[in-house]
Amino acid sequence: MNKLLLSISLIFIFLNGFSQSCCGDLTSPFYTNIIRYDSVYAAAQPTFASNNINLSVRITDASQNTCTKRPLIILLHGGGFSSGTPALMDSVATQFARRGYLTASIQYRLGFKGSTLTCPMDTTELIRAWYRATQDAKSAVRWFKQRNEAFRIDTNLIFAGGWSAGGYTLSGLAWMNDESEKPFQANALNDTLINNMIYNRPDLGSVQGISNLNGYSTTVKGIFSFSSSFMFPNHLDADEQTAILYFNNKLDQYEIPWEDCAQPAWNYLCPNGIPKSCGIESLTEALTAYNIPFQYTLFETTICSHNLHEPCFPMFQQEINEISAFLNELSDCPITIDIANVKNQNFRKIISLNEQELLYFIQQHQDWTLTSSSGIQIKLGKNSQPHLAKGIYVCSSNDPTIQKMRLNVY
Repeated sequence: MNKLLLSISLIFIFLNGFSQSCCGDLTSPFYTNIIRYDSVYAAAQPTFASNNINLSVRITDASQNTCTKRPLIILLHGGGFSSGTPALMDSVATQFARRGYLTASIQYRLGFKGSTLTCPMDTTELIRAWYRATQDAKSAVRWFKQRNEAFRIDTNLIFAGGWSAGGYTLSGLAWMNDESEKPFQANALNDTLINNMIYNRPDLGSVQGISNLNGYSTTVKGIFSFSSSFMFPNHLDADEQTAILYFNNKLDQYEIPWEDCAQPAWNYLCPNGIPKSCGIESLTEALTAYNIPFQYTLFETTICSHNLHEPCFPMFQQEINEISAFLNELSDCPITIDIANVKNQNFRKIISLNEQELLYFIQQHQDWTLTSSSGIQIKLGKNSQPHLAKGIYVCSSNDPTIQKMRLNVY
């Protein structure tokens, strides 16, 4: 497993303290009573087939979560822009609702002319499907921001996550913000012949879509994706500071690119009919130059190599922990506490430390015990210099006035 994390201003600053969510630790699955319900966030949206549909959102929450300003995660399912439902993300949504997030899995417009993901495939039609999905994601962000009081959302703490096609949509949500960035494929085009049928291609409208144009921005603080890459990397510029957490399998059965911009978005049926996309490694130079926080994990497994939902979801618990730690770091509220004094604080927290900062932490917490995710206990002592692998640890003390804390080593 290859991991890269760039530590910049949003991540822990050595000895100056750390920030936490306004609602406390967002890494522990504290809540148990999960509720789920549906609502409509956009009515009468035009589809590729020239009819209109209402778009729903599947909301997952914890009834015990009474926080008045909580973070929101908007989820986008996969399915190649031709299939899938918001319910595919139920397992993911539940995990984050248990950690204190309001979670919303959205329906977006599916389908494209000549679709069913069989050869021959039309590149322009796939880009148009991606464009409609991006418009819908932007609409959902604005819908929730307008209703922030009803849903008790902190509008500065809105994140988005996606799997497969939903992950591809995230780059449009985060980066396609100017009308000049509208792909030419989304304009009115001449009629075209696909699979021996003639189709018309009307203009798809503004990058913002037609619904929930309420003045709220579509900016989200962070995105995380599984089994996808990035469409239209030229849309990225220094003004778009959305943090990125990216997971890809090197052995993905659909061959999702992660190294360069030369490969089709997915390369399993029609390598000559799929739009090109960029893997994370091709973007690291730009992300670094623009000071955009990013982290990526590349892993290798032939089991559940592409799917995130059930029955594959139980395999991704470590990834859920990584996302939780990453989003918790981004959820910085005005409260900061110096590490030297954190031992005396009587509430749950998470501390994130890099390898250089660990020595100071160990020296200041000599009576603490760390428990790794695999259950291994490590006792901190005056002269101990334990080797801590990257990951999340539970910190405990013999002092009964100190509650358990989480330590994220990156």
